[in-house]
Amino acid sequence: MDAITLHQAVSIFQGSLVALDRLFEFWLTATFAVIVASHLGSRVINSKFAVLIGALYLFFNALVLFRMIATVKGITFWQEVIRTFVTAKEFEQLFVQTLTLPTKIAYFTIFSVGIIGTLSFIRYAYRQNEKRFDEEDG
Repeated sequence: MDAITLHQAVSIFQGSLVALDRLFEFWLTATFAVIVASHLGSRVINSKFAVLIGALYLFFNALVLFRMIATVKGITFWQEVIRTFVTAKEFEQLFVQTLTLPTKIAYFTIFSVGIIGTLSFIRYAYRQNEKRFDEEDG
């Protein structure tokens, strides 16, 4: 097996960063899709359907979270591989800190608020349908 070069390590590292960004964009798109679907389908959402949508959304989020953790581990690994090729000064010149604490906090906050907000909206859409149903009967 051939040894990896600095160029290859940097390419893989950059690919990992792109993969994390794409995964986040995919999660964001799916989150808005669930919100729009809940809004557009609010007239037909019953309790079982609302629970099903919520459960599927939670399973989806678990999958995305596990993939994000694996991607972050890959980013960290390749960052350390690159660090072995260059001096500390060169490394600091080459790279901006990619996954600093503020970045991790931002990802966590957006992810948490997005999940809670989406589940709340599913519940809201169901309750709106329930209110409409009660008004039509009354």
